[in-house]
Amino acid sequence: MTAWQARLSLGFSCLGHAYMHMLTAFFFVIVLALEVEWALPFHELIGLWTLGSLLVGLCAPPASRPAGRRARPAGNQGSRDRPVRETVAPTRPPAPTR
Repeated sequence: MTAWQARLSLGFSCLGHAYMHMLTAFFFVIVLALEVEWALPFHELIGLWTLGSLLVGLCAPPASRPAGRRARPAGNQGSRDRPVRETVAPTRPPAPTR
């Protein structure tokens, strides 16, 4: 993955994360319209939102594991005891050759 692709991927991920937070906050306003449209009381709609948020929170860590493994090069998987310490850009320039 090139540095440009890594930045693009990170930007896309950050944008999706920001949308998730905005839509979560907007839901409480949207519920007011859904109350009339779906003919459900406010507390039932908030209960559905709570269940959905719980499922997103519980399913996010297991869903991210395959994506994290697929993004790393083969043979560089790391572990909980020995995390991968590589970055997109090298931390120091290579030694000069003679």
